[in-house]
Amino acid sequence: MVNAYIEEIPKLYKSGKITSDEASHRITTYFLNNKKIFSISSKCKDSDELKDKTSEIILYLLTNGRKILDHYDSQKASFFNYLYKIVDNQNKCWTRKKQNEMLDKSIVCGIIKIDNEARQEPDPQDECIENMSREQKFMQKAVTQSYVLASPSSPSRKFPVLSTFIKSRNINPEYKARVLVSFKNSYSLDDRDIYNLAQDYNLSFLELTTIVDKIRSLLVDKMYTAQEHLDRQYKFYTTQKNYEQQSSMCDTSSAYKANELNQMAQRYKKRWNAHVSQRVRIYPSNRQIAEIIGMKERTLDYYLNCSWRVIEEK
Repeated sequence: MVNAYIEEIPKLYKSGKITSDEASHRITTYFLNNKKIFSISSKCKDSDELKDKTSEIILYLLTNGRKILDHYDSQKASFFNYLYKIVDNQNKCWTRKKQNEMLDKSIVCGIIKIDNEARQEPDPQDECIENMSREQKFMQKAVTQSYVLASPSSPSRKFPVLSTFIKSRNINPEYKARVLVSFKNSYSLDDRDIYNLAQDYNLSFLELTTIVDKIRSLLVDKMYTAQEHLDRQYKFYTTQKNYEQQSSMCDTSSAYKANELNQMAQRYKKRWNAHVSQRVRIYPSNRQIAEIIGMKERTLDYYLNCSWRVIEEK
C-alpha cells in the first residue's frame, strides 16, 4: 500500500488532479514517514546532525517538487526508485558540505597563497586541485542527469539511422570508429558534442542522445567511485597544507614540534601522490555498448581497435 501511494503521486499530478504544491507535500510526507527506508542517518554524529540533514532534504523536496515530477519518466524507473536516488544524492551532498565546513577555508587559501609566493614555478598540486574541482562539478552534474535521463533496465530500442550508418559499405570505417569511440567516452560528452557528431556524420541527434543516456545510466556506480576518489585527494591535499602552515608558524623554541608537523605533512603528501597515480576509469565495457546499440561485440572490438591504431600512427 505504501508503494502504491508513492507511485500514484506523479499520475495524479500529470492528470491535473493535484497541483505541484500538493504533490510536493505528499512526496515530503512520504519521505518523513519512511525515513528509515532512505538510510539518511548514516555518517551523522548525533541527533542534531540528523535533524539538520532531514530539514535540508525536506526543504529540497518542497521547493523542487515540480522539477522532480516534470523530469520523471515512468517508462524508465518506478517513482520510488527515482525518489530514492534523488534523496540519496542530497544525502551525499549534505555529507560533503559538512566535511568542507570542517576545513578552515581562510587558512587553506592563505596556505596556497604563501606557497605560490614562495615558489617561482606553480605547485603542480595546485594545478591538480583545479582539475579535480572541474571534474567534481562535471560528475555531480552527470550523476544527477543519469537518474533522470535513462535506466539500464529500460526496454531496448532500435536505432535505424545509426544501424544504416554502421552497415553501409560506402562509409569510411574510420568515421564509424569515431562514432563508436564517442560512445566509449559517453560520460564526458555534452549536448553540443552529441549535436556536432550528428551533424558531421548525418546521424539522428535523438538516437545518439538516447544511446549516450542509456550508457551513462550504467556508469553511476563508477561515477560515485571517482567522486569519492577525488574527495580523498582533496582531503589529503588540505591536510598536508594545514600541517605545513602550522609548522611554518612555530618559533625557534618549538623546533621539535615544527619537525613533527613537517613529518606529518610529508606523510600526507605521499598519500596524495599515491592517490593521484591511481586514476578511476569511467568507461562502459564494449559488451555494454554493443548490447545497447544492437551490434555484435566482435564487430565493435574491430572498429575500436582500428581507431586506437589510427591514433597511435598519428
